[in-house]
Amino acid sequence: MNTRFSSLRSARATRPALALLTALAALPAASTLRAGTLQGYVAEAALAGGLQGVKVSVAGTTRSAATDRSGRYSITNVPAGDHTVV
Repeated sequence: MNTRFSSLRSARATRPALALLTALAALPAASTLRAGTLQGYVAEAALAGGLQGVKVSVAGTTRSAATDRSGRYSITNVPAGDHTVV
């Protein structure tokens, strides 16, 4: 009888640990889902058009892209949240 009670207590103690491991295993997948794409346009008012070859970066990350011939850029895998573009 004492062994049965011990097994029940042991099973209850492992449930929170199992839940924590499950949550930790899901973190990489959740962070991937929370990334997005930042797109924009770089222009010079005096030229009345887009600027080609301008490097656009997301501050605090390694994410960057160069503008194309029309001045457009697209940066993928940008983490969710507020960012400064430089």
